[in-house]
Amino acid sequence: MTHWINEDVKINFKVCNAMQKILDKAEKLDAEGDWLYLNVADEIDHFTKCMVIEDLMTVGQRNKLLERYCDVFDKF
Repeated sequence: MTHWINEDVKINFKVCNAMQKILDKAEKLDAEGDWLYLNVADEIDHFTKCMVIEDLMTVGQRNKLLERYCDVFDKF
């Protein structure tokens, strides 16, 4: 069971190792119901923005990650 991750959104592309570590941390915190998840979701938002600026990720990929991991902010 997840608390904040949108399980309906599937990620079907590779991300760099640093991003994967952040996503793994988010998955773990979400499964534990740890409120620290919200800080990691904010980190995902910031890091993916930097990756798009540096042409390391497309806007579509960023939007997909935000839809899965950062949708929680739309619920407050």
